[in-house]
Amino acid sequence: WHKVSGLDREMYVCPEFMVQLEKMLVKDLKKPQDYLSLISLKDEVLEPQQTLDFLKDTKIVKIPDGDHRITDFAPHVEEIMSYLAG
Repeated sequence: WHKVSGLDREMYVCPEFMVQLEKMLVKDLKKPQDYLSLISLKDEVLEPQQTLDFLKDTKIVKIPDGDHRITDFAPHVEEIMSYLAG
C-alpha cells in the first residue's frame, strides 16, 4: 500500500503493475512539435528535469510553483486554448 500524493488515501500497488507500466512506456514521440507540455517545476511525483529532458522538443509551458496535479491550471488556459486553436 502506498499513500497517494496530495490525497488522504492509500492505493494498492503490486509487482505486476510495473510490468503493465513498462508495456505502456512511451520511449519517443513521433511528432513532438504536435505536443504542448505543461511541466510543474515543483512536481512531487515526477522528476521535473527528467520530464523537461524527455519533452524537450515539444512546446513547453513551465509552471514554476506547480504541483503534480497542476492545481494552478487556470492561469494557463488562454495559452492552452491558443495552442489548440493552432
